[in-house]
Amino acid sequence: MKFAVDSSFFIGLFTADQKAKLSKKLFFSLKEKREKVYVPLQAMSEVVEILENRFNLDRDVIYDYMIAILSNYVFYVEKGDLFYRVIELYKKHPSVNIKKLLIMEESRERQISKILSLDSCFDDLDMTIIKKI
Repeated sequence: MKFAVDSSFFIGLFTADQKAKLSKKLFFSLKEKREKVYVPLQAMSEVVEILENRFNLDRDVIYDYMIAILSNYVFYVEKGDLFYRVIELYKKHPSVNIKKLLIMEESRERQISKILSLDSCFDDLDMTIIKKI
């Protein structure tokens, strides 16, 4: 892998943003040359937040975009299996943001089911919120 990618690249691919032409041109060039691009987990969560908050896209549309990244041979997504599980939860739990889902799923991966938090959203995700030790 020669390249890593930032969230702005994907925003250009998925929107009519001013950078869209460059992103699309780069993507087709990468695809033609069969390059592999490293996608940090942070970039994936940023894409979700930007599409949701700045572009007001529906979660189903964002889900489809994230699946497109995960399933495209050009992209190697850091912790891709983990992010796939997170994006599935993202679609099912519209009141929980992507970062909370990442925290929860990374905790579960480490076999941790209790969390120190003041946010009640973790109750909906089968995490035990600890308020007293």
